[in-house]
Amino acid sequence: MAVKAAQRPETLVLSTHAFFLPAPPRSGINPLLRCGLAFAGANDPKRRDQEDNDGTLTGMEVLGIDLRGTELVMLSACQTGMGELTNAEGVSGLRQAFHLAGAENVAATLWSIPDIETADLVKNFFVKRAMGEDDALALRNAQMEVIRNRRKEYGEAHPVYWAAFTLTKRGR
Repeated sequence: MAVKAAQRPETLVLSTHAFFLPAPPRSGINPLLRCGLAFAGANDPKRRDQEDNDGTLTGMEVLGIDLRGTELVMLSACQTGMGELTNAEGVSGLRQAFHLAGAENVAATLWSIPDIETADLVKNFFVKRAMGEDDALALRNAQMEVIRNRRKEYGEAHPVYWAAFTLTKRGR
């Protein structure tokens, strides 16, 4: 899987499917083993025995990617901001895994996101970022643009179309 071989990219954009599995009662299974991203071939039974390339990237596997110096990881997938509240650690999930791997900023989603509107929002985000806006301002302005466009076209701008993305900065 190419993403596992990444070496300190400036920006990493992953547009795919995500998952966060609930823990069985009293199991103690690490949340980073229960969250991840699914790539091409993830549903192929022949790949399940391929330890290094089974088509999924768990939060635990993210820790093995060298993201030191990575300014932004954009997780354009449903529910990438989900996680489990752990004692003294905050929310443990994909966002945390990418920060622990070295990423400075992680853009993730809190719920299922619509494809077309998300593509527009992400495109606008990167245009604004390329114009020199920092990540937080670029995300805010891209979200505001979605709101304006939806109000103009439909008379309303339901948050499902623009509010799922959050941006977190790695703690120092």
